[in-house]
Amino acid sequence: AMINLFIGELAQVPTGSMYPTISSGDRIWYEKYSYGPILPRRIAELPLMNLLCAIPSVWKSDTARNWGYHRISGLGKPQRMDIIVFQNPVDKTELLTKRVIGLPGDTIRIQRGRVYINGQLIEEQGGRTAVNANSDIGFPKDKQGIWSSMNYGPLRIPQYADEKENCYFVMGDNRGSSLDSRYIGFIPFKNIVGKVKYIIP
Repeated sequence: AMINLFIGELAQVPTGSMYPTISSGDRIWYEKYSYGPILPRRIAELPLMNLLCAIPSVWKSDTARNWGYHRISGLGKPQRMDIIVFQNPVDKTELLTKRVIGLPGDTIRIQRGRVYINGQLIEEQGGRTAVNANSDIGFPKDKQGIWSSMNYGPLRIPQYADEKENCYFVMGDNRGSSLDSRYIGFIPFKNIVGKVKYIIP
């Protein structure tokens, strides 16, 4: 239990958004010491102590509990092309796995499916697949027209003095079928829980 809290965890990836790097159904081991483990915010997140939440009165009070964000210092910060596990900022109960494409302070632009960071074309890590046209509904408009999953930006990734608020732009390797920063926005450092170390097909 303490290994899961401070070292890392096994998880299964339910979708093909990271194909061909990670296939649907693959298991991954993500470690927490690279970026630093996030400490529990409530009793339910504490190994063994969480058994107390089987008591209805404890569970009820614990659902309102929040000890706040505290993180043990890690070995470093996310780097471009790291594959990370993070809390979906739209639904924090959901963990997602994507690749870091843009770092704090970078400017990202996608043209015809090709990704440029600070004006430089980046090397593709995964497959470039066709995009479902319906997936582009709801993208913002700029002076050039409507953004889409294949034509996006330019957009600067926020950088803050408070590192936990620093943001990252993530994408799935299966660009045509990935719920990533194009749809759910930037990923704050405080949402990132670990770095994928091993993939188990």
